[in-house]
Amino acid sequence: MAAHVLALASGVYDFVGVTVLRDHHESIVVRIGELMSTPLIIAVSAWKGGVGKSTTSIYLAALLARDTGARVALVDRDASRNLTAMVAQRPDLRDELIARGVHLISGEEIPRGRDAFPYSVIDTPPGDGAIASLRDATLVVLPVKPEDQSIGNFVKHLEQLDDARLAVSPRMRLLAALPTMVWRTGRSLVRQHQEHLDNIAAIAARRHPPLPVLPYVPLSTRVMNFDLDAPEYRPVAEEILRYVAIPV
Repeated sequence: MAAHVLALASGVYDFVGVTVLRDHHESIVVRIGELMSTPLIIAVSAWKGGVGKSTTSIYLAALLARDTGARVALVDRDASRNLTAMVAQRPDLRDELIARGVHLISGEEIPRGRDAFPYSVIDTPPGDGAIASLRDATLVVLPVKPEDQSIGNFVKHLEQLDDARLAVSPRMRLLAALPTMVWRTGRSLVRQHQEHLDNIAAIAARRHPPLPVLPYVPLSTRVMNFDLDAPEYRPVAEEILRYVAIPV
Protein backbone atom coordinates (compact mmCIF):
# COMPACT_ATOMS: atom_id res chain seq x y z
CA MET A 1 0.00 0.00 0.00
CA ALA A 2 2.75 2.47 0.94
CA ALA A 3 4.30 2.41 -2.53
CA HIS A 4 0.96 3.16 -4.16
CA VAL A 5 0.20 6.02 -1.77
CA LEU A 6 3.64 7.47 -2.46
CA ALA A 7 3.04 7.29 -6.21
CA LEU A 8 -0.26 9.09 -5.86
CA ALA A 9 1.07 11.75 -3.53
CA SER A 10 4.04 12.49 -5.75
CA GLY A 11 1.85 13.77 -8.55
CA VAL A 12 3.54 11.56 -11.15
CA TYR A 13 1.45 9.04 -13.07
CA ASP A 14 2.66 6.58 -15.69
CA PHE A 15 0.08 5.02 -18.04
CA VAL A 16 1.17 2.97 -21.06
CA GLY A 17 4.71 4.28 -20.90
CA VAL A 18 3.65 7.96 -20.87
CA THR A 19 4.41 9.88 -17.70
CA VAL A 20 1.89 12.55 -16.74
CA LEU A 21 3.07 15.18 -14.27
CA ARG A 22 0.61 16.84 -11.92
CA ASP A 23 1.38 20.05 -10.05
CA HIS A 24 -0.64 19.23 -6.95
CA HIS A 25 -1.07 16.35 -4.53
CA GLU A 26 -4.62 15.34 -5.42
CA SER A 27 -4.68 11.91 -7.02
CA ILE A 28 -5.76 11.24 -10.58
CA VAL A 29 -9.15 10.18 -9.29
CA VAL A 30 -10.15 11.35 -5.83
CA ARG A 31 -8.24 12.01 -2.63
CA ILE A 32 -6.94 8.87 -1.00
CA GLY A 33 -8.86 9.60 2.19
CA GLU A 34 -12.13 9.77 0.28
CA LEU A 35 -11.45 6.43 -1.42
CA MET A 36 -10.68 4.76 1.86
CA SER A 37 -13.93 5.91 3.49
CA THR A 38 -16.50 5.74 0.67
CA PRO A 39 -17.57 3.07 -1.83
CA LEU A 40 -15.74 3.15 -5.14
CA ILE A 41 -18.19 3.50 -8.04
CA ILE A 42 -16.75 3.17 -11.55
CA ALA A 43 -18.92 4.11 -14.52
CA VAL A 44 -18.12 2.85 -18.01
CA SER A 45 -19.44 5.49 -20.36
CA ALA A 46 -19.51 6.22 -24.11
CA TRP A 47 -21.34 8.50 -26.54
CA LYS A 48 -22.32 5.59 -28.79
CA GLY A 49 -22.64 1.84 -28.26
CA GLY A 50 -20.53 -0.77 -29.99
CA VAL A 51 -17.26 0.15 -28.26
CA GLY A 52 -17.22 -2.70 -25.74
CA LYS A 53 -18.94 -0.80 -22.94
CA SER A 54 -20.90 -3.74 -21.51
CA THR A 55 -18.01 -6.17 -22.04
CA THR A 56 -15.66 -3.79 -20.23
CA SER A 57 -18.12 -3.48 -17.35
CA ILE A 58 -18.32 -7.25 -16.94
CA TYR A 59 -14.56 -7.74 -16.95
CA LEU A 60 -13.84 -4.85 -14.59
CA ALA A 61 -16.43 -6.11 -12.10
CA ALA A 62 -15.09 -9.67 -12.27
CA LEU A 63 -11.46 -8.59 -11.85
CA LEU A 64 -12.25 -6.14 -9.03
CA ALA A 65 -14.04 -8.93 -7.17
CA ARG A 66 -11.22 -11.40 -7.70
CA ASP A 67 -8.38 -9.05 -6.85
CA THR A 68 -9.96 -7.41 -3.79
CA GLY A 69 -12.03 -10.32 -2.44
CA ALA A 70 -14.91 -7.89 -1.94
CA ARG A 71 -18.49 -7.93 -3.21
CA VAL A 72 -18.96 -5.94 -6.41
CA ALA A 73 -22.23 -4.61 -7.83
CA LEU A 74 -22.52 -4.76 -11.62
CA VAL A 75 -25.22 -2.22 -12.43
CA ASP A 76 -26.97 -2.27 -15.81
CA ARG A 77 -28.38 1.22 -16.36
CA ASP A 78 -28.62 0.96 -20.14
CA ALA A 79 -32.32 0.94 -21.08
CA SER A 80 -31.61 -1.79 -23.63
CA ARG A 81 -30.48 -4.06 -20.76
CA ASN A 82 -27.87 -5.47 -23.12
CA LEU A 83 -25.58 -6.47 -20.29
CA THR A 84 -28.39 -8.24 -18.43
CA ALA A 85 -29.36 -10.12 -21.59
CA MET A 86 -25.76 -11.18 -22.25
CA VAL A 87 -25.45 -12.65 -18.76
CA ALA A 88 -28.88 -14.31 -18.92
CA GLN A 89 -27.96 -16.03 -22.18
CA ARG A 90 -24.79 -17.45 -20.64
CA PRO A 91 -25.54 -19.46 -17.47
CA ASP A 92 -21.85 -20.31 -17.21
CA LEU A 93 -20.95 -16.61 -17.19
CA ARG A 94 -23.68 -15.86 -14.64
CA ASP A 95 -22.47 -18.63 -12.35
CA GLU A 96 -18.84 -17.52 -12.64
CA LEU A 97 -19.72 -13.93 -11.79
CA ILE A 98 -21.73 -15.06 -8.76
CA ALA A 99 -18.87 -17.30 -7.63
CA ARG A 100 -16.50 -14.32 -7.75
CA GLY A 101 -18.84 -12.15 -5.69
CA VAL A 102 -20.32 -10.06 -8.52
CA HIS A 103 -24.01 -9.17 -8.10
CA LEU A 104 -25.90 -8.07 -11.23
CA ILE A 105 -28.38 -5.25 -10.65
CA SER A 106 -30.69 -4.25 -13.51
CA GLY A 107 -31.99 -0.74 -12.93
CA GLU A 108 -31.10 2.62 -11.55
CA GLU A 109 -30.53 2.17 -7.84
CA ILE A 110 -27.34 1.10 -6.11
CA PRO A 111 -27.83 -0.41 -2.62
CA ARG A 112 -26.86 1.97 0.15
CA GLY A 113 -26.35 1.90 3.90
CA ARG A 114 -25.76 -1.54 5.37
CA ASP A 115 -26.41 -3.12 1.97
CA ALA A 116 -23.87 -0.95 0.16
CA PHE A 117 -21.20 -2.63 -1.95
CA PRO A 118 -17.54 -1.65 -1.48
CA TYR A 119 -17.22 -1.49 -5.28
CA SER A 120 -19.72 -0.93 -8.06
CA VAL A 121 -19.33 -0.87 -11.84
CA ILE A 122 -22.06 0.92 -13.81
CA ASP A 123 -22.79 0.11 -17.45
CA THR A 124 -24.28 3.41 -18.60
CA PRO A 125 -26.62 4.12 -21.52
CA PRO A 126 -24.97 5.85 -24.49
CA GLY A 127 -25.30 9.53 -25.43
CA ASP A 128 -27.42 11.99 -23.47
CA GLY A 129 -28.73 9.22 -21.24
CA ALA A 130 -25.22 8.61 -19.92
CA ILE A 131 -25.06 11.93 -18.11
CA ALA A 132 -27.88 11.30 -15.65
CA SER A 133 -26.64 7.75 -15.07
CA LEU A 134 -23.27 9.11 -13.91
CA ARG A 135 -24.79 10.77 -10.84
CA ASP A 136 -23.31 8.19 -8.43
CA ALA A 137 -19.95 7.76 -10.15
CA THR A 138 -16.67 8.63 -8.52
CA LEU A 139 -14.60 7.45 -11.50
CA VAL A 140 -15.42 7.28 -15.22
CA VAL A 141 -13.72 5.02 -17.78
CA LEU A 142 -14.28 5.96 -21.43
CA PRO A 143 -13.92 3.06 -23.91
CA VAL A 144 -13.08 4.08 -27.47
CA LYS A 145 -12.39 2.01 -30.59
CA PRO A 146 -9.39 2.92 -32.77
CA GLU A 147 -11.45 4.18 -35.72
CA ASP A 148 -12.43 7.65 -36.95
CA GLN A 149 -16.12 7.60 -36.00
CA SER A 150 -15.50 6.22 -32.53
CA ILE A 151 -12.77 8.78 -31.86
CA GLY A 152 -15.10 11.57 -33.00
CA ASN A 153 -17.77 10.31 -30.61
CA PHE A 154 -15.15 10.10 -27.85
CA VAL A 155 -14.35 13.80 -28.31
CA LYS A 156 -18.07 14.69 -28.24
CA HIS A 157 -18.55 12.73 -25.04
CA LEU A 158 -15.60 14.45 -23.37
CA GLU A 159 -17.14 17.82 -24.21
CA GLN A 160 -20.51 16.63 -22.92
CA LEU A 161 -18.97 15.47 -19.65
CA ASP A 162 -17.11 18.74 -19.20
CA ASP A 163 -20.35 20.68 -19.58
CA ALA A 164 -22.39 18.52 -17.22
CA ARG A 165 -19.95 17.21 -14.62
CA LEU A 166 -20.46 19.83 -11.92
CA ALA A 167 -24.23 19.70 -12.24
CA VAL A 168 -24.39 15.89 -12.19
CA SER A 169 -21.73 14.90 -9.68
CA PRO A 170 -19.07 17.32 -8.35
CA ARG A 171 -17.10 14.35 -6.94
CA MET A 172 -16.88 12.61 -10.31
CA ARG A 173 -13.46 12.34 -11.94
CA LEU A 174 -12.52 11.09 -15.38
CA LEU A 175 -10.15 8.20 -14.76
CA ALA A 176 -8.91 7.38 -18.24
CA ALA A 177 -9.63 6.55 -21.85
CA LEU A 178 -9.66 2.84 -22.70
CA PRO A 179 -8.91 1.78 -26.30
CA THR A 180 -10.86 -1.40 -27.08
CA MET A 181 -11.10 -3.95 -29.92
CA VAL A 182 -7.58 -3.21 -31.13
CA TRP A 183 -6.36 -5.38 -34.00
CA ARG A 184 -2.92 -6.85 -33.81
CA THR A 185 -0.97 -9.55 -35.61
CA GLY A 186 1.23 -11.48 -33.26
CA ARG A 187 2.92 -8.83 -31.15
CA SER A 188 2.51 -6.06 -33.74
CA LEU A 189 -0.37 -3.64 -34.02
CA VAL A 190 -2.09 -3.20 -37.35
CA ARG A 191 -0.67 0.07 -38.74
CA GLN A 192 -4.04 1.83 -39.05
CA HIS A 193 -4.94 1.00 -35.47
CA GLN A 194 -1.56 2.25 -34.25
CA GLU A 195 -2.23 5.59 -35.96
CA HIS A 196 -5.64 5.80 -34.28
CA LEU A 197 -4.14 4.91 -30.89
CA ASP A 198 -1.63 7.73 -31.36
CA ASN A 199 -4.54 10.06 -32.14
CA ILE A 200 -6.41 8.98 -28.97
CA ALA A 201 -3.26 9.59 -26.92
CA ALA A 202 -2.83 13.05 -28.46
CA ILE A 203 -6.43 14.03 -27.72
CA ALA A 204 -6.06 12.82 -24.14
CA ALA A 205 -2.76 14.68 -23.67
CA ARG A 206 -4.27 18.00 -24.79
CA ARG A 207 -6.77 18.00 -21.94
CA HIS A 208 -6.12 19.90 -18.71
CA PRO A 209 -5.12 18.02 -16.73
CA PRO A 210 -4.07 15.37 -19.27
CA LEU A 211 -6.35 12.34 -19.45
CA PRO A 212 -4.41 9.08 -19.04
CA VAL A 213 -4.88 6.27 -21.54
CA LEU A 214 -5.19 2.78 -20.09
CA PRO A 215 -3.52 -0.23 -21.76
CA TYR A 216 -5.44 -1.09 -24.92
CA VAL A 217 -7.64 -4.19 -25.05
CA PRO A 218 -6.85 -6.38 -28.08
CA LEU A 219 -9.61 -7.93 -30.14
CA SER A 220 -9.78 -11.46 -28.80
CA THR A 221 -11.94 -14.54 -29.20
CA ARG A 222 -11.57 -15.29 -25.50
CA VAL A 223 -12.89 -11.84 -24.59
CA MET A 224 -15.81 -12.14 -27.00
CA ASN A 225 -16.64 -15.52 -25.45
CA PHE A 226 -16.51 -14.00 -21.94
CA ASP A 227 -13.69 -16.15 -20.66
CA LEU A 228 -13.15 -14.26 -17.41
CA ASP A 229 -9.62 -15.67 -17.14
CA ALA A 230 -8.64 -14.13 -20.49
CA PRO A 231 -5.57 -11.91 -19.98
CA GLU A 232 -6.64 -8.95 -22.14
CA TYR A 233 -8.38 -6.92 -19.40
CA ARG A 234 -5.94 -7.80 -16.64
CA PRO A 235 -3.53 -4.85 -17.26
CA VAL A 236 -6.53 -2.49 -17.30
CA ALA A 237 -7.81 -3.69 -13.93
CA GLU A 238 -4.33 -3.60 -12.42
CA GLU A 239 -3.82 0.01 -13.52
CA ILE A 240 -7.16 1.06 -12.07
CA LEU A 241 -6.46 -0.64 -8.74
CA ARG A 242 -2.93 0.70 -8.67
CA TYR A 243 -3.96 4.29 -9.18
CA VAL A 244 -6.66 4.24 -6.55
CA ALA A 245 -4.09 2.97 -4.06
CA ILE A 246 -5.37 -0.60 -3.79
CA PRO A 247 -2.40 -3.02 -3.88
CA VAL A 248 -2.61 -5.93 -6.34
